[in-house]
Amino acid sequence: GGKPTPAVGFATGMERIIANLQKKEGSITSSNATVAFIAHMGEEAKLAAIKLSARLRTSGISVALATGSKSLKSQLRQANSLNASYAIIIGEQELNSATVVLRDMKVKEQTIIPLENVERSLLS
Repeated sequence: GGKPTPAVGFATGMERIIANLQKKEGSITSSNATVAFIAHMGEEAKLAAIKLSARLRTSGISVALATGSKSLKSQLRQANSLNASYAIIIGEQELNSATVVLRDMKVKEQTIIPLENVERSLLS
């Protein structure tokens, strides 16, 4: 129902994509593992997380961003399920101090770092 709305559509079959990749000897699986998962708590933190994810992607860092308003525990579970190397946690306290919590998901240790040093910390 509703008024007609102009739109554009696109469709393709997975089999065709795979066949074309195989013809060109391309990789079918992604080699870009998720380096960082950004968890956020609160609306302001969500906006900061979106900006940070764009900044990290521009730097060539593979990033996943939490969606919705799940608990921090749920967001960290999602980071684990994606096998993210790091979780970046942004909340109200971090926003006020221009910092983030950088959690190493393999060794389960976390440190507080300045927001401006996130790229350097992830690439080192």
